Amino acid sequence: MRLPKGALGQFTANFHALPEDQRFAPQYVVHKVRRGESLSSISKKYKVSIHDLAAVNKIRNRHKIKIGQKLTIPIRGAYASHDGPPGHIKVVYTVRTGDTLGHIAEDYGTRAGKIRRWNNLAYGRYIYPGQKIVLWVKQG
Repeated sequence: MRLPKGALGQFTANFHALPEDQRFAPQYVVHKVRRGESLSSISKKYKVSIHDLAAVNKIRNRHKIKIGQKLTIPIRGAYASHDGPPGHIKVVYTVRTGDTLGHIAEDYGTRAGKIRRWNNLAYGRYIYPGQKIVLWVKQG
């Protein structure tokens, strides 16, 4: 790692302020692009900037992503935590119009049944736009 001259003290202070379990933990999930999605809609879904998405995935033309393409999504702040199963990140997802548990599960590489269990949702119970649901996503 390279730091600008004179930045070592600030970096060291910030580094030691992090909880030990998060100092070297990768903070990202993998998203598989679906029909109708754009870099903009994906960035809003995960609350990350388009610039960060493009940079992390080395995308030069932000208007050209392909269905089925896998994108690395950086996760920030309170949006992710490490309180759950080892090797997993807790993601709080906000349900959007048209979402189903099946589609959400597919996007995050899990099963609808697990999402139901994590959120105490009875089988057949509907989800609604604006609802917050917890997902445990494998660190990729």
